[in-house]
Amino acid sequence: MAADAHRRMSDRTRARALRVAGIAIMLLGAGAAVLPAGKTIASDMIGGLLIAAGLIETVAGSLRREARSFAMAAGIVTSLAGLLFILGGIAGFLAARFLTESTPPVPEMAIDEAGKIKRTLRSFRRRR
Repeated sequence: MAADAHRRMSDRTRARALRVAGIAIMLLGAGAAVLPAGKTIASDMIGGLLIAAGLIETVAGSLRREARSFAMAAGIVTSLAGLLFILGGIAGFLAARFLTESTPPVPEMAIDEAGKIKRTLRSFRRRR
């Protein structure tokens, strides 16, 4: 069925669609180039750019006659990389949120733990 859709699409229409996809990828690249350098870019911004580029690559790959599966696979992998960037940012946010809500250790806990370690080491030395 998908092959029938490609047969119905004229070469001119396919070439125009590929041109539009290429221009869109170049615009995404230009947009990424003007982003501030360093650690000021949020991971969700990078992830969004990668997902958009991957979707464009996937659509452009589906328009190709030769090497269609490889071109589409490249787009899917790019989109998955973007999704991982976004999920990594969410995981970092949640981890920071849970760490700030947890209770910090108190000196009594550290002293108790040191006592346990000391008792363990003494019992180990006695066995030798």
